Amino acid sequence: MSSICKAIRFAVDEWKVDIITMSLGFRSMHGNIKEALNYANYKGVSVLAAASNEGGRYGIAWPARDPAVICIHAADGYGSRCSFTPSSEEGREFSVLGCAVKSYWPLHLGKGEEVLRTGTSSATPIAAALAANFLEYIGARILK
Repeated sequence: MSSICKAIRFAVDEWKVDIITMSLGFRSMHGNIKEALNYANYKGVSVLAAASNEGGRYGIAWPARDPAVICIHAADGYGSRCSFTPSSEEGREFSVLGCAVKSYWPLHLGKGEEVLRTGTSSATPIAAALAANFLEYIGARILK
């Protein structure tokens, strides 16, 4: 857990990021990570986290259910909720493509083969890319 905390603080303080993605989740809150998330939030960094791939069994994982984090669910190519993504709990979550996402294995893991990845962990970086584009667009509009 300390590696996650260090990574969050490093991204905020050293890289001065606008967005952090967390393609992970736990059943319970971890205090040190919560403190690092609060720090990121205080510094104006948006944090997006994967909802869970457990369907309705356990609900939304933490940190995705944390109020300081944007929860990302997975949808198919038609925008329909994937069966493994949990139900929305507060209506503040977002859903993006997370089923059969075209990707590639690194050369050392699979000779650069194309693979299809599925999960809220795949949806989260896609949502971050969309958020980054919105931030860039808004910034460009403000500077005009």
